[in-house]
Amino acid sequence: MKLTDARYVIVQAGGRGTRLEHHTANKPKCLLSIDGEPLLYRLFRQLPGAHFIVIADTHIEALTAYLATVPPSVQVTVVPTSGTGSLAGMREAIALTVGPEDAGVADDAGAAGEKDEAGAPTLLLWCDLFFDEGLPDTELGELPDGLVIVGTGDGLRCRWSIDDTGRPVEISSEQRGIAGVFFFPDSAAVQDLPGSGEFVGSLRASRTALRPLVIPGIREFGTVSAVREYLKERKTTRFFNSVEFRSDKVVKTARLQEFEHLIQAESDWYEYVGGLGFAGIPRMLSRSPLTLDRVPGHNPFDLTADAARRSTVTERIMESLDQLHRHRSVPADPAAVHEMYYTKTLDRLRRIERLIPNADAATLIVNGRHCRNPLHPANEEWFRARVESVGTVPFALVHGDPTFSNMLVTGEDAVWLIDPRGTFGGISYYGDPRYDWAKLLYSAEGNYDQFNRGDFLLRVDGATVSLTIASNGWEDQAKAIRERVADDEPAVDVIHALIWLSLSGYVLNDFDSVLGAFYNGIHHLEATERADR
Repeated sequence: MKLTDARYVIVQAGGRGTRLEHHTANKPKCLLSIDGEPLLYRLFRQLPGAHFIVIADTHIEALTAYLATVPPSVQVTVVPTSGTGSLAGMREAIALTVGPEDAGVADDAGAAGEKDEAGAPTLLLWCDLFFDEGLPDTELGELPDGLVIVGTGDGLRCRWSIDDTGRPVEISSEQRGIAGVFFFPDSAAVQDLPGSGEFVGSLRASRTALRPLVIPGIREFGTVSAVREYLKERKTTRFFNSVEFRSDKVVKTARLQEFEHLIQAESDWYEYVGGLGFAGIPRMLSRSPLTLDRVPGHNPFDLTADAARRSTVTERIMESLDQLHRHRSVPADPAAVHEMYYTKTLDRLRRIERLIPNADAATLIVNGRHCRNPLHPANEEWFRARVESVGTVPFALVHGDPTFSNMLVTGEDAVWLIDPRGTFGGISYYGDPRYDWAKLLYSAEGNYDQFNRGDFLLRVDGATVSLTIASNGWEDQAKAIRERVADDEPAVDVIHALIWLSLSGYVLNDFDSVLGAFYNGIHHLEATERADR
């Protein structure tokens, strides 16, 4: 028998998660996003054959809404609880794995799963655990039904540990710490649990037979400092991209086949724009996989730059975009503009509507500003009018996503454009040049890149929202960008707001980012209405 043979996985996701501070202000800690996916969904991916039973209390509405919006690939049952401690909800969860076969287990869609006469091989996991390579697939041999396998951390300090006699003791340890991984060959052996208290303490009191098992590559994200330290080690990439940095080249692939078309569009753009003689992009070495020359540069927000250097770099960024846009112009496509600014934005908003806790309010207060909610029927025509105020201009060769994250600056302050989107409203290479300028403003004035790193604070209290995005230090360059687009500034501001709104349906891998992008979008959009008056 192996841990991965578990037919059921019980995830203890209850508790307020106060040590995670702002990360759990709006969501349960099991939805904390690490490496581009929520912790809970990483477990879904690593144990694809199991039926998951998730114990939840705080923010349970957010959890159920997220499961409905981003349907998992496994069967999931949510067990609400009102108990306290790590035992809260455990008895109810274990009961779902024990009983006659014809009793069944109803999932959220009403389907019934089989149950064993006695119990089933069951894993119990704390929801803040992160397994680098998944759970070990070690053969454990024949296990007696009453035994509990207790996972111990490999260098992970835990409050409880296993002593020399094989019993739990409340002594912290890095080598023998009890890491929150428990395997029951027969779940019926642990069905008579108290309704509240500590699970490990109950194991100790019950004298249940235990066997420790080292779990390599395990991390715990139970505190804000643990999250902060880990994120410092990792580059921010989208959940669907894999980027490998070699000494002289960069290799980019799609993690999920459904996003392969994005890599293909990017390859097409590099080939097409490079063929036109545009010099400010890395040389493409291969299409499959997409391989590029590695540019020895830094994103603007990672530069050590005083005001003078920021001004120089911003000017060169704007010159690069101007050169790109001047390469070739074609007539505007009103259908593509409508698709990009209205249809796509509204489709994405409707996709995430159930995640917005105050989506039924016609007006929301964001950072003190009364903002109309485009999801409310009373504001449908107002939203359409705001979008139509953008109008159209001749299309130009565009990058499609010129944020600071998608450009590099070398030691000589030369600017290189990377990671193009390659399309606009379904059209390849060409699009509304104002979209590129709005994306640049989105980085400089909107601090998108810091938002993308999760460096923001969001608090939602009824219809009142507070959102603070960390500064990247480049807000002083917004004036120069606005001067560059002076004739189109009102339209650029609307597009900027629409980009934030559209982002809310794009960052479904992170619950707080969905909410933050939505609230920031309506905040910016309301400002464009006031500017017109």
